[in-house]
Order: sequence, then structure tokens, then C-alpha cells
Amino acid sequence: MLTKQIRRTLVGIGVLTLAAVAWQFMRPSQPTYDGRTLMHWIAVLGSSDADDEAHAFAAIQTMGTNALPTILRLLEGRDSTWRQKAKLALFLVGEEPQVKSIPALVRLSRAADAGVRLTAVECLSQLMFNQPEVLSALQVAQNDASGVIGSVSRKEVHKNLSNFCTVFPRGNASWQRELKR
Repeated sequence: MLTKQIRRTLVGIGVLTLAAVAWQFMRPSQPTYDGRTLMHWIAVLGSSDADDEAHAFAAIQTMGTNALPTILRLLEGRDSTWRQKAKLALFLVGEEPQVKSIPALVRLSRAADAGVRLTAVECLSQLMFNQPEVLSALQVAQNDASGVIGSVSRKEVHKNLSNFCTVFPRGNASWQRELKR
């Protein structure tokens, strides 16, 4: 027979184990700020209340890289409103998460859903000078079966290359050639 002390110890270990498991399932699966989840703060983007939106900007910026998995899930979703809000959130999280998002955005630029491809191309066009694979993905997108995506890609590449060449007149020779296309 087990002594009282051993039984109490086993019951205590069982209670602690149950508490740990319950905590794991009850905690939010996304980052929080001021007690609210990332999804709440993304939903606030575009709010008519400037103070709420400014608070959302600060919340998303603070979450940084931790916000990236949720933002990428929204970018590949079917709801265009959430995709547009996620695109804005991606530009709020900072440079490190943006650079980390590039492989996923390149993958999304080849997605079956044209809306997802378009949003990915729009995001990539803003990040095109961070990584070399971005420009090649945008060049592929210029030949997209959806005329809208090809057009947006061409326009964004041209606009960003023009801006780059204005700031850096000598620019990169390959970018100068691309601009002339």
C-alpha cells in the first residue's frame, strides 16, 4: 500500500500536469498585446478611430517576428479584406520579419488563387531590394495568366526600379536594363 505522503505527492504531480496541459490549450495561439490577440489588432487596421488604429500600429510593430505566422496565414486566405489588412500588418512588423517572409511570399506568388498571387506580388514589390529572389519572382509574375497580376507586377517593378535609380543614379546595371523593358 502507498503511504499518505506518496499518495499526496502523486496527486500533486497529477494536478500540476493537468494544469500545464490546460494552460497549453487555453493560451492564445498567436501573440498578444495589452491582452488582445494579433487578430484583434489586425481587425482594427482601417478603423475610423485614429487612436484605435494608432494603438493597433504600435501593437503590431511590437509583436514583430512573432506576428509573422499569423500574417502569412491571412495572406494565403480567401478573404481579400483580411489579405489587405495582413499586407499592411506585414509592413508594420519591421524589416527582419519582412525579410523572413520573402520565401513564403515567393511561394504565394505561385498560388492557385489569383487573389493570393496578387497580394503576394504587391508585398514582394515593396520588398524587392531586400533579397535577390524577389526580383526574379516578380519577373515570373509579369507573365502570370491573370492579366491583372502581370500588369501590377510590371507596374510595381518599373515604379520601384525608377525610384531606386532616382536615388542611386548609377544603380545596378541589371536593374537599369530591367527598367528599360
